[in-house]
This record gives sequence, structure tokens and C-alpha cells, in this order.
Amino acid sequence: MFGSLGAAGRCTAIVTSTACGSVPFRLSSTTKYWPASGALTEKESCLTACTRRRGRAGAGASAATRASVGKGHLEQAGRWSGWIEADGKRHALGEARGNRDKSWGPRRWGGPRMWRWFSINVGDDAHFGGIRIGTEAGDLHRGWVWRDGEATSVRQWDVRTELAADRLTHAVTHVRATDKRGRVHALRADLLRIAPVAHAVGGRRTLINEGLARWTYEGRTGYGIAEYLHQLDADGRPVVPIE
Repeated sequence: MFGSLGAAGRCTAIVTSTACGSVPFRLSSTTKYWPASGALTEKESCLTACTRRRGRAGAGASAATRASVGKGHLEQAGRWSGWIEADGKRHALGEARGNRDKSWGPRRWGGPRMWRWFSINVGDDAHFGGIRIGTEAGDLHRGWVWRDGEATSVRQWDVRTELAADRLTHAVTHVRATDKRGRVHALRADLLRIAPVAHAVGGRRTLINEGLARWTYEGRTGYGIAEYLHQLDADGRPVVPIE
């Protein structure tokens, strides 16, 4: 829905700030936008502390990732209210949940062999965020889970996919996220809508399937994103088979 509003012409914000490391991050905010073809006003009440991933050089898959995807990153989950107006019709946001983030560094979509990126909000007390990036040096697993009032890093993302008829678009995603405390979190995403973004640079063809998903976890339902990035071969098939 946000993409249909067009380019923003004006933006104002009233914020209350805290800090995540040395970086200010807001506890609550009210933001108004006046895009070319609509308007938006929103307020977020933050539900978690912000999680921060620093851009260390690392080695192996970490170093390979750094060449194309900047690793400095902040994320924070929250509850959103407000409205979006497009083409004269107003759509209310009532107790919506989502994440906001900020990244530093490049986003060269043609660099990684693949990625699977997840943003998951289930109630006020359960949130997940993270990514598995495929490189020539192996897969890099990064992310976090918010449970029991605290954040824990995710050690590994195990993914199994049910594909649509085209054998390229994910329809259902099954995730087992193992955190650094050894807990295994089983989640399922049923994709509600896919926005495909094609990208071609230097002879390399990339497809990013941005998916809005209904997530289930421990018998509860929430919403978020399941995004798949593929590098495509000459026949338009992923160079890394979809797991």
C-alpha cells in the first residue's frame, strides 16, 4: 500500500528519543507524510529495545557478505496506529505491528548468491528479525528473537519452502530459528501477496520476491515479511535451488 502513494513531498516528525549504543532511536513517534497522490499519518509505540548488528569485518561468509551488503544495522519492533489515504480513500491502521530499521553500507543486490529475509511480529511479546545470506564462502546467518522481555541472537535459520506453480515464487515458508540459548522456534508463513522486483546489472539478473505473510508461532497468528532474493541463470531459474 505504501508503494502506491508515490514520492513523498513533505515529512514532519515529533519524536521521543533514546539511544541504541551511540545511535539515537525513538521510543515513540508521530510522523506525517504528504506524498504526491495521498497522505499518511502514523504513531508507533515501541515494544522492544532496539537490536544492533555492528559492521565488523569478520572472515569467511561474513567477509564475503560485507563486499555487497553493509552490515551495520538497527531494528526495533512496535505497535502502529494511524491512517493511510490514497486516491481519496482513507485506510485506518488499528493496532498494527511492525518493525522499523536502519542500515549502513551498500545494498548490491547482484552480490549475494541468495538471501532469505524475515520480519515477524506475533503479539506484543514475540518478535523475530533476521536474514540468511548465501555467498561463495557459505551461508551467513544473522538475526534476533524477542521473547520473555529480552533479545537473543539467532544462530541458524533452517528454511523449507512450498512453491507456487511457477516453481519460483514461495507460497508457504517453514522456518526453524535456533537462537544462541539453544531454543528452536518453529514458524510458518502463508504468503498473502508477493511483490516481485527484477534487477539486472553487469550481466547478472536478480529477482527479489518481497512477500507479505501471515505467520503462525506457538498457536498464535501475526504478520510480517518473508523475502527471497534469487540470482537467475540464463533460463530464469535460481542459481541456488530453493530449499
